[in-house]
Amino acid sequence: MIQEFDVRSFEKGFATLKAAEDWAVDNLGEGWHVVCNKTKLPQDFNQKASGKYIYIFFRTDVKVEGAVAAIRITASNGTSEEWITCPQNLNEGTSSKKALYLSYCNLKCATDPVVGGVQSGYGASVESAMKDFSPGHVVLRQDVNQGAGGKYIFLGYTYGR
Repeated sequence: MIQEFDVRSFEKGFATLKAAEDWAVDNLGEGWHVVCNKTKLPQDFNQKASGKYIYIFFRTDVKVEGAVAAIRITASNGTSEEWITCPQNLNEGTSSKKALYLSYCNLKCATDPVVGGVQSGYGASVESAMKDFSPGHVVLRQDVNQGAGGKYIFLGYTYGR
């Protein structure tokens, strides 16, 4: 089960780095993974935009307690009682005037569904980006690259238990 998220910016893209899982562990430690696209490559959430290389990481654990129940993209970087927001602007360094942040909330009831997997969808159009997701994905309808001049990039997740 996914327990938490972290968003990091890098000066260099993934192309010069090691395998996805080794890279995530090197940056954040055991149990961490990087969000990949359908081809299993780490997704730069500023792909083809002029900003920093932005990657979303998530930590997994076998326990259900404290697992992530929902994810959203928001224009506010404030954390509330229910939602935890990663402080990294997903559009950092781009020409976009729209700051976007990843937020998530944790499980409140043991019978609620929990997030089991996360994936990106990207393309030259909204339609091509959406084709990257299978029917079982919950796709956030916010283009993470909105106004940045890059590819259309969306984040989707599946429930698991």
